[in-house]
Amino acid sequence: DSPFGKIMIRLLCHRLCEVAEIENPMNPDYQTFVDVTKFLQLKHPTPNKQHEAVGKLLRKALPNRISSIFRRVIRVNKFTAEAFAFLCNKMSRWLVGQIEIVPNTVQMPNGDVEVWKNCVRVVKCRYLSASQCKGSCVNLCKVPTEKFFAEEMAMPLLMEPDFNDLSCIFTFGKIPPLREEKNYLDEPC
Repeated sequence: DSPFGKIMIRLLCHRLCEVAEIENPMNPDYQTFVDVTKFLQLKHPTPNKQHEAVGKLLRKALPNRISSIFRRVIRVNKFTAEAFAFLCNKMSRWLVGQIEIVPNTVQMPNGDVEVWKNCVRVVKCRYLSASQCKGSCVNLCKVPTEKFFAEEMAMPLLMEPDFNDLSCIFTFGKIPPLREEKNYLDEPC
């Protein structure tokens, strides 16, 4: 891991340990982070409890004042969706691995079709690969992250994991379907 990645892993482990109410490990690495998420799943055995725990962690990471600003000024359009994809591409590699921005066709309200660069493709998710757990992916990453971006950052986000090749597509500016429509909320490891 890069120096930035190591700092972020330590910070994330520390925050996860606070949420899980366990002692913070000395010199955590990526595997420590994965182990702490598994403990979090055991402590919060239902998907909804896992979503709440991670949501609490994400809200702690973004001061309320900043979240308030995002909700007031962010409007979903090509510029903002592409800006979020750009920042995700630059800031998330330490967590999910190799990332690339991919073009996406967007149906506009007037019927026109535009090409936006608002999608980020995680080539092989580092977390899903290390955890080997669909339930962790969905309940500790996908669902709470989509909710956090929509509610705190005013940016809809659809995350589409592929459990066969361990890739994932993040589409900024796209509203995810209702959770009831997805059949993998209760996926086991």
